[in-house]
Amino acid sequence: MLLKTFRAITLLLFSAAVLLILNNIKNDFVVSVPPEIVASRKITEITEIVEISKKTTTAPAVSEEGIKTKQARPSAIFSPKPPPIPTIPLPTTSEAPVKTPSTPLKPIPTSPQLNENEIMAATVRIRCGKTFGSGFVLKKNEKWYALTAAHVIIDKIEARDFECDVIFPYYNPNFEYYQEAHYRVGKILSPTETEKNYKEKGFDLAVLEVLPLENKSEDARVFPAGYPFINYPLCSATNLTDKIVLWGYATNIGTTASPGSILSQFEGEIVQYGDIKGVLKERSNKFAGGYEYLADLNYTADSSIQHPAVLIMSNNNFSGASGGLVFDISKNCVIGVNIAVSIQDNQVFGLVINPNFGPIKEWLENTIGEISR
Repeated sequence: MLLKTFRAITLLLFSAAVLLILNNIKNDFVVSVPPEIVASRKITEITEIVEISKKTTTAPAVSEEGIKTKQARPSAIFSPKPPPIPTIPLPTTSEAPVKTPSTPLKPIPTSPQLNENEIMAATVRIRCGKTFGSGFVLKKNEKWYALTAAHVIIDKIEARDFECDVIFPYYNPNFEYYQEAHYRVGKILSPTETEKNYKEKGFDLAVLEVLPLENKSEDARVFPAGYPFINYPLCSATNLTDKIVLWGYATNIGTTASPGSILSQFEGEIVQYGDIKGVLKERSNKFAGGYEYLADLNYTADSSIQHPAVLIMSNNNFSGASGGLVFDISKNCVIGVNIAVSIQDNQVFGLVINPNFGPIKEWLENTIGEISR
């Protein structure tokens, strides 16, 4: 009798474990045509907010591999599960007028040959207090800037604390992956306008200037050619069905002690575009201010003009990859910043904010300079 009971309990535990794994891991798949957007589909914002112990530890120095952290790293996170995330409805309208005018297509320079190692080296993790996200670095006028999602840094802006950690990765040759390693201070630029763009216009985008270490010799030792950066143009509007890669620090990739510390890579394609018709303000206990701000969108397949948002379908997307780089590998160009995710009918959809959309690009260029390259 006891043996039968033990076997029954074992079977139940095994079944629960299998269901949990399947719920968090998506299989690769091939997409042939863009999906139809229906009223029941929802997009959910992917903010990873994790509790950090009050006690911090200093990252170990590994001089032979070029890692020597000058700032405190968060202690181990023993509860890696992300909190419940809000939803935003997908409207059924495919072609409708928008409040923010779209920008006519402009030609862009020919894309350079793809170098994935350079891209991954320039894809950073963002730590703002208790919030983790992802980002990627651009270089303009001998300065380095990290682009990320505004909701990753909004708590800091509201607290009038305008610094976060920008964490560059290190390539681990033993396991052949990139992992967080080099901490640098990131200064939030144009915080007032970033907050207004996010809350009033639905532009979920922020920029941090990467501040060099005071110890310049240490920076020169670790980054002799300067900080890694993305050296690819922004995408044109004509990229529907193009293949994409999403790079970010998803919390379902990494170790139990440090979820999200390893750079993840997800593949997919562009399926539609989005025009912002308003902003939804909803109560949320995930943010210190008690609210979250979500773009209300009309979706379209019109690729003759730029749109503020791009809808992608990928083989995975997860909390922590918010702010990550979405890259067009069909044309070798930057699509934008990953800001949201939805799982419907075993398919994973992501929402991307487009830095090449007129009003967004104008704000970026006023903040950091020309961003065509």
